[in-house]
Amino acid sequence: MYNGESFTHFTDKQGLSNNYVNSIIEDKNGNLWFGTNGGGVSMYNGESFTHFTDKQGLSNNYVNSIIEDENGNLWFGTNGGGVNIYNRKSFTHFTDKEGLSNNIVLSILEDKSGNLWFGTYGGGVSMYNGESFTHFTDKEGLSNNIVFSILEDKRGNLWFGTGGGGVSMYNGESFTHFTDKEGLSNNYVFSILEDKSGYLWFGTNGGGVSMYNGESFTHFTQKEGLSNNIVRVILEDKRGNLWFGTGGGGVSMYNGESFTHFTDKEGLSNNYVLSILEDKRGNLWFGTGGGGVSMYNGESFTHFTQKEGLSNNYVLSMLEDKNGNLWLSTESGLFWIKQKKLAQINDRGNTYLFNIYGKNDGLKALNFYNNSTCLDSKNRIWWGSGNSLTMLDMNKSNAVQKLPVIFLRQLDINQQFIDYRNIAESLNEIEFKSVPAFTNYPLNLELPYHKSHVTFYFSTINRSVHHKIQYSYIMEGLNANWSPPSHEPKADYRNIPYGTYTFKVRAIGARGEWSEAFEYEFTIHPPWWHTWWARSGYGIASLLLIFGFVKWRTDKLKKRQKELETEIEIATKEIREQKGVVEQQRDEVKKAHREITDSINYAARIQRSFLATKELLDENLNEYFVFFQPKDVVSGDFYWGGKLNNGNFVMVNADSTGHGVPGAIMSILNISSIEEAVKEGLTAPHEIFNRTRKFIIERLKKDGSIEGGKDGMDASIICFDFEKNKFTYTAAQNPIWVIRDGGLTEVKPEKMPIGKHDKDNLPFVGGEFEIQKGDQVYTLTDGFQDQFGGPKGKKFMVKKMREYVLSISHLSMEEQHKQIKEVFTNWKGDVEQVDDVCVIGVKIE
Repeated sequence: MYNGESFTHFTDKQGLSNNYVNSIIEDKNGNLWFGTNGGGVSMYNGESFTHFTDKQGLSNNYVNSIIEDENGNLWFGTNGGGVNIYNRKSFTHFTDKEGLSNNIVLSILEDKSGNLWFGTYGGGVSMYNGESFTHFTDKEGLSNNIVFSILEDKRGNLWFGTGGGGVSMYNGESFTHFTDKEGLSNNYVFSILEDKSGYLWFGTNGGGVSMYNGESFTHFTQKEGLSNNIVRVILEDKRGNLWFGTGGGGVSMYNGESFTHFTDKEGLSNNYVLSILEDKRGNLWFGTGGGGVSMYNGESFTHFTQKEGLSNNYVLSMLEDKNGNLWLSTESGLFWIKQKKLAQINDRGNTYLFNIYGKNDGLKALNFYNNSTCLDSKNRIWWGSGNSLTMLDMNKSNAVQKLPVIFLRQLDINQQFIDYRNIAESLNEIEFKSVPAFTNYPLNLELPYHKSHVTFYFSTINRSVHHKIQYSYIMEGLNANWSPPSHEPKADYRNIPYGTYTFKVRAIGARGEWSEAFEYEFTIHPPWWHTWWARSGYGIASLLLIFGFVKWRTDKLKKRQKELETEIEIATKEIREQKGVVEQQRDEVKKAHREITDSINYAARIQRSFLATKELLDENLNEYFVFFQPKDVVSGDFYWGGKLNNGNFVMVNADSTGHGVPGAIMSILNISSIEEAVKEGLTAPHEIFNRTRKFIIERLKKDGSIEGGKDGMDASIICFDFEKNKFTYTAAQNPIWVIRDGGLTEVKPEKMPIGKHDKDNLPFVGGEFEIQKGDQVYTLTDGFQDQFGGPKGKKFMVKKMREYVLSISHLSMEEQHKQIKEVFTNWKGDVEQVDDVCVIGVKIE
């Protein structure tokens, strides 16, 4: 170095990386850069050297040339490694080589003194004072070396949530431990928060939330109203509400008195919530494990997923910088949303929302960790990942880039490269005026119809962030919408119809805003058969044909008209004669229909006289309902009741073979058989059904069939003994359900009907059930669950029926009756009812 008077020498002894220097440049900041022959690049700031070699990411250590562009980026031309670009505004990484205790960083905090604390997976905590690291592990008193969360309280104490060792509190001198022995609900602590009142909240892995008031713990789990006991993140909003992001239960908001839940049913994109942020506008952002980000403005949710530009739907952490921009870490890199774009959040149709940072932007790894992020007092953002600790200095980073400038490079026709300055004679059908300088495309292009396959090649002048450039194009006159953004700098259009078109292409880069569109107009001429003179000839020929056809058709219609007039006279005479016959037949059909209807209605009145009356049920049951809806006027289903000799009340719910008139006749036979058994003095349900079955088989032996009458019924019988708080029962094919304290117990039916079958020699057994006040007893036939309907036209199914009855069991019997009737009607809709329906519910008082 010569200062005008003397020379100063710089070699490897003074810090230069290599003594063979191929290139030198001074950058805008006054730093000197030396490209060496094997030592990479050495930067001299006036005091010391900093080296950049293949270890720091340079592709080759032999650097022949250096240049600085208008954006301050440095370009290094190497001997065999191509060209390298260095933007000096990228990310800085810290690993165990720089002094970090472990490369997997799970949590980050800056304390009031400006020290940074990093919780690691297996290396305890590393404290960074800006120059060096100090480590705290189980050897120094930490309870566990896996640190999921860190908090500094108002007194300056540091709290470390660990993976198995509960919480360790560090007062600057020693550690105090809080585990399940001291009252913590679970020793795996994912998140810590200090509320405005100074209470500490610990989100755990399976133990819900523990609140510590300085003396004792209070637990909030699913029993207390929390949606899920795995709590990944906690936030206190500006109003003092606490928000708990859970592992499967969505978000629970606690206002100090009760919980309000927000899940996918309320509009949340996914129920696994990994991170929560409240922005400066008061909007709440929820990062989920699979559903991207959900933004809640206090009234509704707006979702941002891969469809809106995220490359990954697992959002692990969120942070708002000093300028109001949002930073999101995912499993595929970092995403940056400008503050300006947040104001346009509800108009995403014309907004490219996310800017993506990946390995091409200087990130060492993309596997970031849950809520491991921090904006420190020096305006630096820190992220923890599975490979290193990453820092971005916002004072040096220039996220705002110039808009890309787009231009057309080349235009191919019918997949053929054409040099428009030296066009071949075989292409004389192509017409144009001129070719712009330094490009290969024609202006005012006119093409014949058979050269309608056009390929556009375009590019941008934006060297520093070429990997972020995406293109979108539209052919006005052919397309209605812009194409989806793509990195491919090409647009291919095949079989373009004749006409005049304007091709437009635009680009978007790191700035996240679309450039001005480049426009190119061209024309494709029609074939001769679509020219104006050809179409005029088509029109004249068509008019002549139409005129000739109309005249021929008119003559033919006049002839046919005369023939029809004659036919009408003959037909009118025949119709008058047949009218009297038709009217007589109509009257006979009406009379027959009326007689059949009257007979069926009369049969229905007879059947109703066999059913249990309302007076009988009111006399023996305090609160009950009967939902009885036959498929036709008369029914195969029936319900019957009566008093036994021992004073107990008996109730039967049955489904006879068949429905309609045959089913009704069978039901009368079945009821008569039951009454005969009861008259004999039988009081046990299984004895009543055994005797009833015998009566039915005997009576149907004479029906004339080969089988000797296999008809009968599926039924359940219950004998209530309210004085001894029990009932005895027998269930033949149809179940009995009992609901108690929110749980449903099913009395399994015996798998044989009441009638002739292969096992009719086996007796019914039945059983006994102890009842309590508040129990609800349900009997039912199979008509409800077998009904087709709903949006897909499928059966209701017994499982769904069980769940539905349980869901309305908190209502009164009268309200349950209304709900069941309404659900059946809505489910059936316009579909024909397939079977008779009978559902009975009784509440024990």
